[in-house]
Amino acid sequence: MVDPRLKKFLEDHLGKTASKEVLKAALLAKGWEEHIVDEAIHLVHSAKEEVIKDAKIVKRELDKHQKALWISFGVLCLLLIFLLGVKYSAFGDVYADTCMGLEDDEERNNCYLDLAKASNKTVFCEKAEPSLVDICYKEVAKNSGKKIFCNKISIPEIRDECLILAS
Repeated sequence: MVDPRLKKFLEDHLGKTASKEVLKAALLAKGWEEHIVDEAIHLVHSAKEEVIKDAKIVKRELDKHQKALWISFGVLCLLLIFLLGVKYSAFGDVYADTCMGLEDDEERNNCYLDLAKASNKTVFCEKAEPSLVDICYKEVAKNSGKKIFCNKISIPEIRDECLILAS
């Protein structure tokens, strides 16, 4: 059995303030027997290596769990984005129904234009009266920065203006 004072001394200093060799020389100089010092150093060193080995295993497991958490977080974010997209798509339909219920033509057309601009969806432009559809496409393209919506415009002057505004 290793002397508790020797064990404590080695635990406090081994690898922190001095190497095995330096500590062994100091202990031998203080009168400790070599076989006792060797046994104590081996015991403390082995225990420290076991702790380091265990710490590496724990770190590896934590890294796996952290990776799994990030993947789960990413999946949840994608799900949230999808659900919000569905929600806003559904609200868009509700608002489109509200626009359809407006009796005044100008109010109804403005409602569709506003809904198209707010949602960046040209499907609402197509519900407005035909003379406003190209203007609606232009506004959606301008708001979204997507020139592809300009391709839907049938009047060349408005299409050209759209391509400039959408860039």
